[in-house]
Amino acid sequence: MQVESTRESSLVSIKVKDIMTTELFVLSPDHNLKDLDTIMNWKSVRHIPVVENNKMVGLITHRDLLKVLVEMYSSLSTNADLRESILVGEVMNKEIFVVYPETPLQEAASIIKEKKLGCLPVVDEQTNSLIGIITEADFVKFFVDQDILTMS
Repeated sequence: MQVESTRESSLVSIKVKDIMTTELFVLSPDHNLKDLDTIMNWKSVRHIPVVENNKMVGLITHRDLLKVLVEMYSSLSTNADLRESILVGEVMNKEIFVVYPETPLQEAASIIKEKKLGCLPVVDEQTNSLIGIITEADFVKFFVDQDILTMS
């Protein structure tokens, strides 16, 4: 099966930079949950890096937002919108797994699978600055676009 062998060897050479998303929407720790909700709904994204002084300091996901909102609303006896008073920095994930642009795609996929993540921020190896993000959707798009999932 020469076709399978060629396809497999070409997949090994693919790097994170080849499929990562570079059009990023980021927040600072000082933004509030209303800002977060607005961006997620406006841009239909589920993962937003949190950046301060050009460095990634956290990550907040749609799941994080839902968890906080459920906790917040379940303990309220008022209809006040507290999303403006809760800051992203208070609820963001600070333990972040990142990859570099030259990370092999297979390694990134293994990290996502092993750690049960929805995304991996991509940072510059020298400056540690955020330059992209690779999500489960990026993997699906890649495999569909490459026609890799087609059964022969």
